[in-house]
Amino acid sequence: MDGTVIVGLVVVGIVIVALVMRSASQKPPSPEEQLRELIGPRGMEKRDRNRAAHQASLLQAQFHSGASSPSQKPQPILDPELKPYLTRLCKIQATTGGLGDPEVQEIGKELNEKFGNPGMVAVCDELRSVMGPAVARDLEYKWNGIGEWRG
Repeated sequence: MDGTVIVGLVVVGIVIVALVMRSASQKPPSPEEQLRELIGPRGMEKRDRNRAAHQASLLQAQFHSGASSPSQKPQPILDPELKPYLTRLCKIQATTGGLGDPEVQEIGKELNEKFGNPGMVAVCDELRSVMGPAVARDLEYKWNGIGEWRG
């Protein structure tokens, strides 16, 4: 082999190694980033509006029940461990146009096994904030009979 062929092979090898190293160093997107990519900017705005309305209704309910004092800190919306489940549900809704996929029941069963009814409620409430009340009601119906869930 002559020198130019050897140099060419070395350059190709370096490029391949650089590409492999670059792809290995990239972190997978977080569930929040996946959700942002899935529903887009308008979807994020709608989520924020729905979340604000939901928070307002919770505060109003607390105020009328007298259950909390103003000094209490608000609780986080959704536990980070539950976000992947929300992302999966949003992907199903976005790709199929509904929650008829059998995976929806599997997600409910997984949630029930790992987090119980409170985890299922938290994911459903966040889905309501993100996708709206009609989608959340569909989820409630689909999860009927899983653990303590009565949709």
